[in-house]
Amino acid sequence: MGPDRLDLIEEFVTIGKSFIMAGGWNSFQGIKGIPGYHDTVIEEILPVEIKPYDDRVEKPQGVYPEIVEKKHPIFIDLPEQWPQFLGYNQVILKENAHLLARINNDPFIATAAYGKGRTVAFTSDLSKHWGTAFIAWNGYAKFWCNTLHWLTGKS
Repeated sequence: MGPDRLDLIEEFVTIGKSFIMAGGWNSFQGIKGIPGYHDTVIEEILPVEIKPYDDRVEKPQGVYPEIVEKKHPIFIDLPEQWPQFLGYNQVILKENAHLLARINNDPFIATAAYGKGRTVAFTSDLSKHWGTAFIAWNGYAKFWCNTLHWLTGKS
């Protein structure tokens, strides 16, 4: 028992801190809708809306994200060609959000301001499930450093 941890995250971002949500079977709405972040304060702070049902999109043939805002600080000094991904969570971009990358017409990387803070949605996972090629990519560390710098206002 104790305070609602999701509310604490929302308060954290409101006062000027940062939050990132990465995708996977147990993220966003995820497998069978079990993670259940739809209609929570986590969805409120994110740059995307979360569907109310299982939102996984499996792509065993692999798909490549398209970077749409190439000059964003998150993409500084990164190769233009990204590795393939084997899946992602399908979400909906909010009106006040910035779409940085997409797969097909679905948001892949999106950012937004919330309160005094910043948030990022990265809709694939960071493991050897959907992100096998991503975690082996030579731009992996640089991408996350850039993302953290942007989130914290250091870019």
